[in-house]
Amino acid sequence: MSLKLKSICVDIIDKCVDEIKEENNMNKIKSELLDPCVNYILKKIYPYILATCITFVLIFLMISAILIILIFNKKINNINKSII
Repeated sequence: MSLKLKSICVDIIDKCVDEIKEENNMNKIKSELLDPCVNYILKKIYPYILATCITFVLIFLMISAILIILIFNKKINNINKSII
């Protein structure tokens, strides 16, 4: 690219960045572009998040049940050994 064309491109980009940095434009970008995108992504991902949470809760409950069974089983084995 020629030097003149390069400087024109840099000037255009700088002006675009300055325009975007203005508060009213930033608010418009957030409300019109970012918020709908985030809401769409969350709606699509929500079932997976819910399934993951349910899976973790079930795994925690199973681990707790196994731990309780092992503790009671050890106590019963100790009682049976002391009787014999």
